[in-house]
Amino acid sequence: MDLEDVKTPDCNGFLVDKKLVEDEMQEIDLTTVVLTEKGRSVIESMVQEQKWFKQTDEAARLAISFAIKGGTGLAEKLEQAKPEWEIDRLDNDGKIRSVISIHYPEAESTQIRQISYLIDEGTKIISDFLSKYPSSTLSDLLWFSLNLEKEKDTCSY
Repeated sequence: MDLEDVKTPDCNGFLVDKKLVEDEMQEIDLTTVVLTEKGRSVIESMVQEQKWFKQTDEAARLAISFAIKGGTGLAEKLEQAKPEWEIDRLDNDGKIRSVISIHYPEAESTQIRQISYLIDEGTKIISDFLSKYPSSTLSDLLWFSLNLEKEKDTCSY
């Protein structure tokens, strides 16, 4: 058995027990909000192509609200996600984390992981809408969000 089979480098480059790291990752929250490549693409599109927002963190907040409104559950593991924002840039006043505490009390110790997951799920909803209605405005998207819970059940936009 190789040392790398049981040991893995931590964020400081020190070798630590791989099983311990995997077990702890279930309980330890992220320190930065992460995005998948697809989520990043949708966020950037809302800023650069659609020109609905000036900054990506503004678009991410919309994605969070869509995910919550759409009934997204507790966070699942995000594959190949990369760091995007320090939490204080996205949620400098703590209001998003307060909403997470209310809607996802089970995620109290993993709020940043939950926020990252909500952004990813919200961008999927927005991406699906934009693929069906590519010339939509932000007003169209917001109008669609009024019926998001009903639409989720019928899968028709």
